[in-house]
Amino acid sequence: MIKFFRHIRKRLLTENKVSKYLLYAIGEIFLVFIGIMIALYVNNKNQERGEEKEIRAALIEIQRDLFQDVGTSGFTYYRYIYKDSIKNLVMNNKVSYDDIKTKRVPVATLAYQYTPMWRQTNGYEQFLQMTKGMPEKYKELLPELNELHNVRGYQVDAYHKKYLATLTNIQKESYSELEWYTQDNFTGEMSDEQIDFYMHSPKFRSYVMRMNSEAANMAGAVGWYRALAMRIYFRIDELLDVQGLETPGYFRSTSLADSTQAKPLIGRYKQISGPGMSSGATVEITAQGKQLYADLEGKQQVLLHYWMPNKMQFFIESTNMMLKFDPVDNGEFIMIGDNLDERRWRKVEKIKE
Repeated sequence: MIKFFRHIRKRLLTENKVSKYLLYAIGEIFLVFIGIMIALYVNNKNQERGEEKEIRAALIEIQRDLFQDVGTSGFTYYRYIYKDSIKNLVMNNKVSYDDIKTKRVPVATLAYQYTPMWRQTNGYEQFLQMTKGMPEKYKELLPELNELHNVRGYQVDAYHKKYLATLTNIQKESYSELEWYTQDNFTGEMSDEQIDFYMHSPKFRSYVMRMNSEAANMAGAVGWYRALAMRIYFRIDELLDVQGLETPGYFRSTSLADSTQAKPLIGRYKQISGPGMSSGATVEITAQGKQLYADLEGKQQVLLHYWMPNKMQFFIESTNMMLKFDPVDNGEFIMIGDNLDERRWRKVEKIKE
């Protein structure tokens, strides 16, 4: 091809056809220009593909972080529910000497242990470094990611810090005021003085309620964080055309796995035990497809978020309230939260689906 153009140029010069030569020269320059533009286009496309590959890798890293955070939040809920049930036994004087001595009921954990929630931010930080020139479809994630880490995550971190500070203060008080505390921690034995403290001391009850209050605040913040983390996880899955991480079974954007699961749950419930029973409050459980809602005394309809694998246990976003339909077919649920004793509700009226 180059020889062909050189031959034409030589012939045109020989024939002294200047105008035709100029036309040829312009054509040759134009072809060179087109070649450069094609090369630049190919190079830009290759660069864009490389950048998109990096963005998708960052999104998978975000998914990996969310996977870990959601798993940790589930453990936070499990510990909150477990310790809340022990708290109720202690405050209702239902723990015996043998329960404590054999550690069948681990009452010490109420005052001297806490459940941490360490959040993962590696993927988010990587993603922030790539926002310049990022395709719009990926940028649309930024508002939710910023809310997750800078608002909801900030609250989790703040309550986590406060929870740990309360535990530290209780430990300091115990070292300075309780004679048995130092020696029993040294020997690993449980003295009668320690058991008596757990059974009869107003100070221990104060410790229990202080720590349970911190645990409840943590549960509320963690639930608020978990709900948005789950939504972002599934949005990323869509952006990656379901080519991200394999989604675990307990990850669910809906209350129920199947709409038929709502049938034994929906209805109007009346409180039958626990604080506030005399008010005659009712809760209405309704469903829309696979989403389950609770109408609390006709004031507010809230979405019930699924959290516990293979169990009908739900949390309410941005609160420490949890509902346990356990077992499902007995027409009752237990509500915990607000640092109160558990409240039991029984179905008094079915609601048409």
